[in-house]
Amino acid sequence: LCSNLQPGLTRCTALACSAGRRASPSWALGLRGGRGFAAQIKASARVGKSRKQQGADVPLIRNIGIFAHIDAGKTTTTERLLLIGREIASPGNVDDGTTVMDFMPQERERGITIRAASAQVHWRNHQINVIDTPGHVDFAAEVERAVRVLDGAILVVDGARGVQPQTLKVWNVITKMGLPRLVFVNKLDREGASFEQAVESVVEKLKGTTFVCVQSVVEGSINAGGLIQGIGDVLTQRAFRFSGQHNLSVEEMEQDQHLAADLKAKRQALLEAVAEVDEETADKYLSGQAVSTEDFVDGLRRATLSTQVTPVLAGSALKGIGVHMLMDAVLAFLPAPTERPQPARQHFELSHKGKSKGPARKGAVHGHAAPTVVPTAVVIRASIDGKLGRTTTVRVYEGTLRKGLTLFNGTQKLDEKSISNIYYVQANELQPVNELSEGSIGVLTGPASARAGDTLHTRDPRPFELQGFQIPTTPVCFAPFSVDTVKEEHDLKSALEILELEDPSVGHVEDELTGQLLVSGSGELHLSVVLDRLRTDFGLIAHMGKLAVAMSQTPEQEVSGSKTHTITNQAGMALTVSMGMRIVPKPMLEPETDSRTWLKWEENEVDIAVKVPSDPRYDAPPAAAVEAIREAVHSVLTTSPVRGGRKGNMRVIGCEVFVDEILWSPAQSSAGAARACAAHLARELLLQSSMKVLEPVMEMELAVEQEYVGAIMNELHTTRRVAVREVSDGGQGVAAVSGTVPMSRLDGFASVVRTLSRGSAQLSLDRAGYHEVDSITAAQH
Repeated sequence: LCSNLQPGLTRCTALACSAGRRASPSWALGLRGGRGFAAQIKASARVGKSRKQQGADVPLIRNIGIFAHIDAGKTTTTERLLLIGREIASPGNVDDGTTVMDFMPQERERGITIRAASAQVHWRNHQINVIDTPGHVDFAAEVERAVRVLDGAILVVDGARGVQPQTLKVWNVITKMGLPRLVFVNKLDREGASFEQAVESVVEKLKGTTFVCVQSVVEGSINAGGLIQGIGDVLTQRAFRFSGQHNLSVEEMEQDQHLAADLKAKRQALLEAVAEVDEETADKYLSGQAVSTEDFVDGLRRATLSTQVTPVLAGSALKGIGVHMLMDAVLAFLPAPTERPQPARQHFELSHKGKSKGPARKGAVHGHAAPTVVPTAVVIRASIDGKLGRTTTVRVYEGTLRKGLTLFNGTQKLDEKSISNIYYVQANELQPVNELSEGSIGVLTGPASARAGDTLHTRDPRPFELQGFQIPTTPVCFAPFSVDTVKEEHDLKSALEILELEDPSVGHVEDELTGQLLVSGSGELHLSVVLDRLRTDFGLIAHMGKLAVAMSQTPEQEVSGSKTHTITNQAGMALTVSMGMRIVPKPMLEPETDSRTWLKWEENEVDIAVKVPSDPRYDAPPAAAVEAIREAVHSVLTTSPVRGGRKGNMRVIGCEVFVDEILWSPAQSSAGAARACAAHLARELLLQSSMKVLEPVMEMELAVEQEYVGAIMNELHTTRRVAVREVSDGGQGVAAVSGTVPMSRLDGFASVVRTLSRGSAQLSLDRAGYHEVDSITAAQH
């Protein structure tokens, strides 16, 4: 991957592809000779400076995310990318709380990533926009939001532990979105790490692609300064070592007989794997023609972009080994924005008052079919900045956003204020620019209503929303939050509204009976971060009460009925709508193993279908009325009248709602009447239905030193009701404990585990599904 280096040339950070050339692999230039290396370096310096000021051409942009299980080295990898790209002078350290990407006090204190942070890296005349995502399950919604605006992904795997629970979780998210990806096996400098064993774990546990090793590890020894000495490149059959300050210098190294044989064998295996899925490579390979390195790389690129093949690389981000080659692989194998399908558009019509009349019945344009360029962006995050006010982080999908442009919010169907300023984002630093071009990620000030997932575009005769960016949020637990004075109660609510704007997975509701303010989130850690931010960001001395689980309920049998409902408008006119509705239990997913006893549905735990009547005797309700019905049913399911409605936490899941009949009169009906009718009917049907009460069940993975296993197992069995599935040898004197645990038993669990293991245990939790609870447990919630 670094074969443009010649013997004696020790620095590779300044080398670049020829200006204007297709995004060809950097090592191909060295093989072909091309123009002299000195000329390349000078051209790179000139073009790189220009790119930083003006933004790169779209084919030279890479929008990638870095994903991993917690503590696999994801943020450290990002720091090294920034260092090698010369965006920072020295690398930060997660343990010391000095990283650029983890800039929040809560992140530095805990040593974890909480908010997906983005930064730019300029490398070989390209602009790489990197998003570093959280690895903890409590912040999985951040991963979901980030992956929707990316074009490619790097999955970081711990070389000593292999695939871990959250590794599998984020892999499934990446796969679901169809992102081309690379796997980077990290921490190979550590004792007990093994590239081969980590790759075996990847192949065994991650599905949906063929994994191919494009590198070999040149092993060293602890006495020689580390367990990894260098990296062998399978494509070019060359090996490299890293030296100098922060290992920024790269030089070719001699190969012994074992390494040469390993590289040769892996090249043959790689060639066969690519030929299996790439027709051009297969034609040359099967006809006996020699496949040049350049053709080989092109074939591997096509196979990677199709997601049929995933290259696996090796290194140690902390030591700076292999990261240069990882950056080359990003350029070579991951797509530019123009190589990814455009999001589908849902067009709608606006009334003369500017309000939505609902989806257009004809002529919806999808993909690249738009006849004119309409500057369009999707909101990644909205937040409130102490100096700039409301800021909106966006990814541009079409055209160019410039200062002064007035935008329309295609999701909320309203006009936004014009763009006042534009910035490139570098973690917590903002760099002013004049425009954001297609494929770029940046920050706007001006728009005042946009939220995460919203579509922003310039005013167009046929307004639209880009599909696939709205993410439903499901609370896992909640806790009462309080302050000491009446004045602070108002400040607390205002602060929570700001935090909810930044993180839609946070919510709050006031208990109608007790008056308590209940804050919901994705887990105990998530709520503790909310509490911390109230104190540090807003100066509120807030208190959090006992954690409670967000119970759910699901119907046991189908219920159906019909209703006619009348409302009176301001003019005193009666408006009537009649409809029929069914609520049906939704089929559950089949158990993945014979031992699984919990309940689980596919991604959409609730489906709402409104059928437009085909009977010619009746008028079809307008799109606004259909949308009002959907919203009403969704609201009822979210705060069910059956149990727990006063706390707002007993939502209904695992069902399908069908509105099969609507009697509508244009002169005597309205969207408001339709909304009221649907809400009343849904409540009545739920009250008729027999319901199961469900509690979330968490998948638990615990790595603990052998000497603490006894105390930990006693806690798991006696206090936490953990169904331990397996206790295995995790290597290096560590036991790996896996099982499932009810969410209600997790209050303070992480703190107890840390205490019993003297801070050495690593705990990870992920949602497994639900289980039915008894009436006593249900009554307590």
